[in-house]
Formats: sequence, structure tokens, C-alpha cells
Amino acid sequence: MLFQSFEFIIFLIAFILTVLVWPRKHLLPIVTLASLAFYYWWYPPYIALMLLMILLAWSLSKLVYNNEKTLPYAILIVISPLVFFKYTRFVLDNISDLIN
Repeated sequence: MLFQSFEFIIFLIAFILTVLVWPRKHLLPIVTLASLAFYYWWYPPYIALMLLMILLAWSLSKLVYNNEKTLPYAILIVISPLVFFKYTRFVLDNISDLIN
């Protein structure tokens, strides 16, 4: 779903109207579901990765709450998919350029 598409405008209007009428204390699930729906529309297989990361981050937050020494490890685990998906191609391209 592109930001300038008609589908996005409809999605955005529906989201804003939902946020305006929904009770404030229940907005987190609405925003989470809207975010998942948005990314599912873009590329459905990534929804499994997103749900896995949500559960992993939630579990790690419980672990960190009980033992603050685990915070650096939890941060590394949570940002590792970002690093993998965003920078793997960049690193491989640079290695390829160095070799050739």
C-alpha cells in the first residue's frame, strides 16, 4: 500500500475515525492491529516475522523487568532483525566491491 494510493487514504481515514471514537485506554490494541494490517497489505509473509518479534520483545521485557542485567542482550536480540534486513545487502555489496 503506497502512501499516495487511494487504498491508503481510505485506510488512514478509517484509522483516524476509529482512534477518535475508541476509548483512550484501549487504543494500543487498535494501533497495533492497524499497523499489522498495514504491513500485511504491503507484504503478507512479513506478518509472521512481526508477530514473532512482538512476542519476543514482550517476553524479553518481562525478563529485563526481573533482571536488569539482561537489558543489553535483550536490545541486541530485538534490533538484530532490523540490522539483518536493513544492512545485510549493504555489507554484501561492499564486500563484493572490495573483492572485485
